[in-house]
Amino acid sequence: MIELVQSLKENTKSLWIKSGTEFQENGVHYSLADQIQSEQEIDHLIRPFIDKFEKNSSGFQKNKTQLKNDKSEVRKTLVHLLNMFGCKIDGPMEERFSEVTDEFLRKAHEFDPNISFESVYQALRNVWIMNAIQVCMHRDICLTPSIFAYSLLYPYTDNYLDSTNTRRDAKCEFNRRLSRRLEGEKVLPVIEDEKYIFDLIHIIEQEFDRTIYHRVFESLVAIHNAQIRSIAQQTEKYDIGIDELLDITFEKGGTSVLADGYLVAGDLRIEDAEFLFQFGAVLQFIDDLQDICEDSTSHQNTVMVVYKNRGKLIEATNRLFSFLENVFSSPYCNESGQDRRIYNLMERGCRLLILDSIASNRKFYHPKYVSTLEQHSPVRFEYLLRLKENMKDKLNKSGQTKNRLNALLHTTSGLTIKIFPDWS
Repeated sequence: MIELVQSLKENTKSLWIKSGTEFQENGVHYSLADQIQSEQEIDHLIRPFIDKFEKNSSGFQKNKTQLKNDKSEVRKTLVHLLNMFGCKIDGPMEERFSEVTDEFLRKAHEFDPNISFESVYQALRNVWIMNAIQVCMHRDICLTPSIFAYSLLYPYTDNYLDSTNTRRDAKCEFNRRLSRRLEGEKVLPVIEDEKYIFDLIHIIEQEFDRTIYHRVFESLVAIHNAQIRSIAQQTEKYDIGIDELLDITFEKGGTSVLADGYLVAGDLRIEDAEFLFQFGAVLQFIDDLQDICEDSTSHQNTVMVVYKNRGKLIEATNRLFSFLENVFSSPYCNESGQDRRIYNLMERGCRLLILDSIASNRKFYHPKYVSTLEQHSPVRFEYLLRLKENMKDKLNKSGQTKNRLNALLHTTSGLTIKIFPDWS
């Protein structure tokens, strides 16, 4: 696995380097009239739901038939919205994503009744990625024990390791215990969340026999080692070289989705591994771009923060667009039928997330660049930001209403994040 990860990193680095730093005007352009029309359609689509929950703070106190009708109505609306944003999805696929989301939410709260909504939402994003991988690998969309367990590991481990309030020596001790557990040892929990973490690993062990599926557990060790390396990014001193930061980014993002693949299939072909690793790198860069303001404040040294500090954020963003296109234009993705549709959906979703990141962090970009990129967005950036702020304001008026509307939105479509990733 060490040799495989090193080889995948080298290939991914080569693809990143050859990706251009000039923005390619080859995407879909939207006129101002098109954007305004889309905005009006979105307002028309979502207004009835906002009105319903503003007027009725007990919106979910209904019988099962009415609740089912509400969810069905929201599903249809979300599919329409996805289509408007260029994310084509058929009804059966959306239905399965939604059913898996409902099942995951139920099981997550059964597993840990005190788990926060934020943690569940964080885990759900990985569930949806693994569901997409299931489609790519010609498997049924479902919630397997390992998809459930691995996705829930994220909030329990990442948030602890990424916290700047936790001492470095405490993180090192935690990492040593977790490494031993991932390698199959019986380890007693020390910190509060370790019991949950070790139980989740046991769930994976029940689905995959360690003596048969070596790669599954080697991939879990690989992502854990990458997380350990990423602790080096948590420093106020900007003394980490850009090459090392890139290497950490490729490894952390790539091994994360590589593990997704092994936990879906048990084993992978080399072409599967290469695509998943590179897709993971794309997602890591997008995460770093989304969090650039917060990371700058908390002294997290990511590639995007360093490029921002050097005045080269536009160059890095353009390279990310090019890198994304190169990943999804590979022969691996050029299959016919349903496979091509899921790849198109994944690529389009990533593009929307990058555009959303630019809109949210536009103070770091030149106004002309923001204006140019806005022409590739189905709606104006100002509208997108205002819509999200208005939603948050309305939801914050009532904690009960917020929780119920969030529950409705996030249990009816696993792809809501592709349109408005910050609604939670």
